[in-house]
Amino acid sequence: MLPHLIRNENEDSEIGFFLHTPWPPWEIFRTLPMRREILEGLLDSNILGFHTKNYVENFMQCVKEEFNCPVYMGKGMAEINGRKIRIGDFPIGIDAKEFSSISSFKRINQRAKIVRRRLNVRYVVFSIDRLDYTKGIPERLKAIERFFEKYPKFRKRVVFIQVANPSRTKVEEYKEMKRYVDELVGRINGRFRDFDWAPIHYLYRNISREEVIAYYLASDVALVTPLVDGMNLISKEFVSTKEKSGVLILSEFAGAAGQLNDAILANPYDFDEVAGVIKRALEMSNREKNRRLKVLKENVRNYDICWWLKKFFEEWIR
Repeated sequence: MLPHLIRNENEDSEIGFFLHTPWPPWEIFRTLPMRREILEGLLDSNILGFHTKNYVENFMQCVKEEFNCPVYMGKGMAEINGRKIRIGDFPIGIDAKEFSSISSFKRINQRAKIVRRRLNVRYVVFSIDRLDYTKGIPERLKAIERFFEKYPKFRKRVVFIQVANPSRTKVEEYKEMKRYVDELVGRINGRFRDFDWAPIHYLYRNISREEVIAYYLASDVALVTPLVDGMNLISKEFVSTKEKSGVLILSEFAGAAGQLNDAILANPYDFDEVAGVIKRALEMSNREKNRRLKVLKENVRNYDICWWLKKFFEEWIR
């Protein structure tokens, strides 16, 4: 409700607001007791930005249902109390040049080689997330279990690395989720491991950006399967750091899925589907990997953080 507070202080303020998370449909948003106050607060902005057209449409539908005021989907505009508010989709990017540059550092590449040497397997599948209920870590682990069930030929040939950054560690629900994830990792490793191989390497800690990039470089596949995500920049970081082969598996419920069309999309709730696309990614020809990666890299490079900032402000002042 900050835009409303600012507007009360100075009626002539120019206020831009960007939401980094998804905006829900009216059927969900209407359940909030303070739904009207939230909308009134946001509508005191001059421009409202969201990641995708779908989020824009959800927001405008909420405004229409709550206030019965004119909304113009095609123009990206709502009119309320005599004020016109611009509403648009501005899919955020990353500093692709910086990630590409860091990935070329000699020390980063040496670290990536050490990771591969220590794992001593043919393929590495990598994920990194906050330990948050939206990220789908338990579902991902169950899909990994299904993968080794259905395709036993990949046992001892594939390692899955899951990095989980601690999040809200004092909240009881997050403590319970951590316990559940710990138990899942232990059970799956206990089921499949051999004396010189464990299917899952689980790291519950914060790691530096350089270490993350080293893992990107060491990986054949990035498994990015949140249950819901406004955009998901991990997917874009992975693409930016890879120069040749590297396959991105992306949840169809991530905002980035609308941009990164040459990723392999999957439903994170469908463990059989995720297991199948992991197999597909590992068996993909180098030619196909390189073709997909080239298109993805061009997309991430063209629609980077500078493009996002320029588009948002150009729309604001026009």
